[in-house]
Formats: sequence, structure tokens, C-alpha cells
Amino acid sequence: MARLHRKVRNQRNDSLHQWSRCLVNTYETVVFEGIVPANLSKRVQPKKDEETGKYLPNGARAKSGFNTSILDAGWSQFIIFCEYKAEDAGTQVVFVNPK
Repeated sequence: MARLHRKVRNQRNDSLHQWSRCLVNTYETVVFEGIVPANLSKRVQPKKDEETGKYLPNGARAKSGFNTSILDAGWSQFIIFCEYKAEDAGTQVVFVNPK
């Protein structure tokens, strides 16, 4: 099991390294929004029909899969890779308010 987790981690890191290098080499300034991934992956609130009292479909199943994908992507690691590669390349990484 540990070997499989290590393989997935290595694949994710390899992909993040490649994408961060591509961004830093292509653009002079890389801009990230200051979004917290945990806020993106909040649970969908249930909706109740006022007439029948039954719960309405709210896309919770699709959202739960999307939440897993968001948390599995390694956003903070990607930003760290971009920051240190941009420093070496002489480019700039800027964080902006999502609002």
C-alpha cells in the first residue's frame, strides 16, 4: 500500500514540477488568487421542499467527487514550486485577493 501511495505522490510531484516550470518559463509574471482550497470543498447544504418535506436533488454526489479532486490536486505544493522556480528564473509571482 505504501508503494502505491509513493507512486501517486511521485506522479503528482512530477506533474506539478512540469507545470510550474512551464508557467515560469512562459510568463514574466504568474498571478495566483489567494483562495483557500478547503473553502472550495465545502459540503453542499441539503434543500428541503416546503410542500412535501422531501429533500430535493442538489448535486451533492457530483460535488463530493469534485471536492476530492480539489483536495487531491496539491495546490499549495504547486504554488511553492512556482515561487522558488520564479525566484531562480527572475520572474515574479503575485498573489491577489479573489474578490
